[in-house]
Amino acid sequence: MKLKTVDVGRSSILLNRRRAASGSTQEHSNVAWFKLAEFVKRGEKERALSLYRLLTHSISDQSFLKKLEADIWASFDKKQAEIFYNEAAHLYKKEGRFQEALLIFESLALKNPETLTYLEKVVTLSDQLGWMQKKIVYQKKLYLLWLTKGKVEKAFDQFKAVEE
Repeated sequence: MKLKTVDVGRSSILLNRRRAASGSTQEHSNVAWFKLAEFVKRGEKERALSLYRLLTHSISDQSFLKKLEADIWASFDKKQAEIFYNEAAHLYKKEGRFQEALLIFESLALKNPETLTYLEKVVTLSDQLGWMQKKIVYQKKLYLLWLTKGKVEKAFDQFKAVEE
């Protein structure tokens, strides 16, 4: 599956350049993806979501679909987008696609630096993938956040984990 990112101003939509399962031509598939990006760029939420629902029938990857839905919502409602990104990351994790899950959780952690849950998930997934530098960076962020929130014992535990 070849993916291409198209900048649509306030967010990015991943464009899927494969033929739809229904057998429609490549051109029709591409037109739908570009229309979707265009609707998002113009702020036409209902039209974008309607076209997204239509596209869901030609894609079987539920994790990808949930992330795409989050990408669309990111232009209209940040809180709703965060919910969908979280769901997409959990789906990726459930499927054993830890790298995709990590990237989503890392993005959420950067957008919500005060949210312990996202930092913890980045640390855990980084460890599972063997990405030790990333793990250490986020463990330190987690350590400092625990201290900021007055959770000294948790911070101490996190510090000990960094040292190991």
